[in-house]
Amino acid sequence: MDKKNKTGIFLTGGGGIGSFQIGFFKALEEAEISFDLVCGGSVGALIGGAATYLTPEEMMEAWKTLTLESVLKIDSRKVKDLQGTKRDLMLIKECFLSCCHRDPKLMIDIDDIRKLLYASLDGDKIKESKIDFGVTTTVLPSFELQKTFKEDMKTNPLEYILASIYLPIFSRQRIINNKHYVDLTRWRRYPIEMLKEKGCTSAYIVNIETEHKTKSKLERPISQVFDEGEDVTIVNYENLPSILDFSNEQALINYQNGYETTMRVLEKKR
Repeated sequence: MDKKNKTGIFLTGGGGIGSFQIGFFKALEEAEISFDLVCGGSVGALIGGAATYLTPEEMMEAWKTLTLESVLKIDSRKVKDLQGTKRDLMLIKECFLSCCHRDPKLMIDIDDIRKLLYASLDGDKIKESKIDFGVTTTVLPSFELQKTFKEDMKTNPLEYILASIYLPIFSRQRIINNKHYVDLTRWRRYPIEMLKEKGCTSAYIVNIETEHKTKSKLERPISQVFDEGEDVTIVNYENLPSILDFSNEQALINYQNGYETTMRVLEKKR
């Protein structure tokens, strides 16, 4: 990453809406826009790691292996016909009851998530990629925001992604260096300074938070990091669906929305 005019990407968290970000990368591919660095938190870390070496089509194939059962301890058939907020509340209720009745240990089992990660992504290829990679997570009990770039990852990058997406409910498990981590991406501001720290003068922020900030509210922290004249583009997913909907049908809708939204944003930039 020695060249000038580096382009960086930051991907926010958003659970099952992550395939929107895959559509974003498809639009970049078609527009022949390359990037030097991708950073992310929560599902943004997952998609970011994949984007360092996979094509958008390969990313979507990997995404389709995700199901609600693979992420949460729940029978998704019980909530299949529910929509919106009612569906999310029912999902949370079912998760809680499932844990209490069967295994009052974890709502999200770290071992299951780890197996899924290692089956879907290759940490060695992330390390070897020419595209730089960064992850944000929160360290417990201090609640300190931790930002880690690829060269500082002392173990498999997948463990850092795991630390970013992990949500312990009833008990905590140690992940890296015998420490506890938690996904608090929704409640932290975007650490866009990660892009600037790596010398990026062009940036894309792909925002899929369910209560996302508007472009105007994002402009202030951006102006505090990037100088006037440097190019920062925000891609928001409007009319957000449930973050707990991991169905293939919704994944394709999110993907197409990500592609079309990004193409419109890029067209306006021309």
